[in-house]
Amino acid sequence: MQVIFPVQSEILHSLKPGDEVFITGNLIVARDRSYKKLAEAILAKEKLSLNLVGAGIFFAGPLPLARPADPIIIGPTTSRRMDGFSPTLLSAGVKALIGKGPVSSEVAAACQKYQSVYLQVTGGVAAYLSQFVREMKLLLWPELGPEAVYNLTVEKMPAIVSIDTRGNTGYAFNS
Repeated sequence: MQVIFPVQSEILHSLKPGDEVFITGNLIVARDRSYKKLAEAILAKEKLSLNLVGAGIFFAGPLPLARPADPIIIGPTTSRRMDGFSPTLLSAGVKALIGKGPVSSEVAAACQKYQSVYLQVTGGVAAYLSQFVREMKLLLWPELGPEAVYNLTVEKMPAIVSIDTRGNTGYAFNS
């Protein structure tokens, strides 16, 4: 099934753990430092220059381009490191978290509460994923370098549903 971002909630309700999806559209790219800054800004009720409603957030960091014509190489980072901030982002309208590895039961509960999903992409395949990337633009906090917030336009990037909108998951929690 193709999932286009920004996404409408109704599309996500049909997904279940183990389903393969193909992501198309615009994703917000954030990792540790920028993800924390996004959560802090939401909690402080700061106005952000990006729309989180219906957004997918890809936990990733791009590799710097040697030349502008080079492919954009970007691979997923470990999602569990973002667990403490994920419920805040979901409460602000984010509809999908995208990364690698399991997340906590608190994130699954937040997915259920906010009718969102967690999608996994395979780690260690950044070069493979580059074929699905069409464009990347800096959005916020350039001083964070590869940990800044970016907009990533993708077409048919493969992922697997790990947590659905009902909080069902494809793995056991150990937290």
